[in-house]
Amino acid sequence: MLKSKFLTIMVVLAVFLLFAGIAAIAIIISRGGTLTDSGLVLESGVVRIQTDPADLIANFYLNDKEIKLQDKRINGLLAGEYTIRIEAEGYSSWEKTIKVDSGIVLDISAKLYPVELALSQLTNTNIDRAFFSESGEYVYYTVTNSQFGSDIGIWRMRLAQSQFIFSPNQNQPEKISNLTPELKDLFSAGSYELIPSPDNNRLMIKDDNNTIFVLSIASNPSVSPTNLETTLGFRIDHAAWFNNSGSIVVRSGKLLVEYNLNNSITTLVNFANEDDLIYAANNFVVYVIRDNAIWQYQNSVLTPLKLENIQLPEQIDSIYTPTNNRRFLALKSGENYYYLDSEKSLLYKIEEPDLEYYAFSQDGRALLFKNNDLLLAFSVREIIALNTIETKLINTELAIVKDKDIAKFVPQSSHFLHYKNGDDHVITVTEKNGSNQITLLNNAGIKNSDFGFDSTGNRFIVLLQDESADIENASSNLYTINLEKP
Repeated sequence: MLKSKFLTIMVVLAVFLLFAGIAAIAIIISRGGTLTDSGLVLESGVVRIQTDPADLIANFYLNDKEIKLQDKRINGLLAGEYTIRIEAEGYSSWEKTIKVDSGIVLDISAKLYPVELALSQLTNTNIDRAFFSESGEYVYYTVTNSQFGSDIGIWRMRLAQSQFIFSPNQNQPEKISNLTPELKDLFSAGSYELIPSPDNNRLMIKDDNNTIFVLSIASNPSVSPTNLETTLGFRIDHAAWFNNSGSIVVRSGKLLVEYNLNNSITTLVNFANEDDLIYAANNFVVYVIRDNAIWQYQNSVLTPLKLENIQLPEQIDSIYTPTNNRRFLALKSGENYYYLDSEKSLLYKIEEPDLEYYAFSQDGRALLFKNNDLLLAFSVREIIALNTIETKLINTELAIVKDKDIAKFVPQSSHFLHYKNGDDHVITVTEKNGSNQITLLNNAGIKNSDFGFDSTGNRFIVLLQDESADIENASSNLYTINLEKP
């Protein structure tokens, strides 16, 4: 009896150890382990490739040699650099040089664009300017001149597809405001901007003189926007959305205040000499430099930012942060820039002279700098398994030369758009490190650099002047390009 029980226990234990060993081997192989004659060793890495479109029928090449993926993976790669190329019929080829680490699964997202890109018209009116929400969910546009008076005003159109298939008003233009005399005067000057709140429930309307109106989109279009300067009673030097779109952070000379739009309460954030008022605001927190330390303002309280075991530069001249991410910061000290991960208490000095800050990606993992006229892309990859980061600073060979040349990150932060306002009027999309540059549009009818991606990254929307023999009276409309299929 005892012998039978003993044998049963031994069988159960052997089965358990067998399955535990199989699970351990599976985990090791999934992390790049290689089965050799001498046993299982962890001396290789894995590359896992996700293509966009996901159902793409493609050929994959590793160092110019065609390979077959196993469950979207390239297994058993020794540590080192490799060049991966992806070819698919009807799409531009995709290529990137990657670094493989032993025991690490490297995830790669490869966005392939159709070779043939066709424009489709979205609107049928005369649009003056168009602006995009940071998320790419909406496009906002103004109509200031139309033969139909009901067309004149501020409109928005949802770009993201509604989850309700039978929604009757899905993606239809929606008028959110008529033009008051004050707005007509502001728009007639020609240089103005619409800045949607991150939740798309409010709109800031501003010009170059920082005349700012605030519009509640839930209101009736006949309700007049609020003049922020008149409401506050002092001039405005700069304004930004804050507090989950419920407030606006306003700078006026030496003052930095929060104006709560829900209860009309104004709260002091900081007071300093104008030259010493160094801050950066995003939708969640305001960062302020005081006594060369970083402070954070939220919930009406200013407190020191807790950073462990790092030494900040002796003098901080400027600070930058993404619009919707509180974790990452960029600092300028003298001629140097630093990348700060406040959650990890990591400070990285960007070793490149003569840089000028240009833009921050929404996810905080990439920055654009200018060096003279050229754009340089700084990207960060966190390798969690090794508890380290990998950084790159790459010359994109793209330039910002003329006043209307522009570069901006797409909502997904994976790419950025570049507009060259030359004779050709070229719009280029490139990955955030400057690789795989694709020309989206080469069209002299591009108007005011007004273009962007939707929230899926699969549609490009641009404001174009319609072809007409009568150039002076030609209208402008929104057009879209499907970036998913040829």
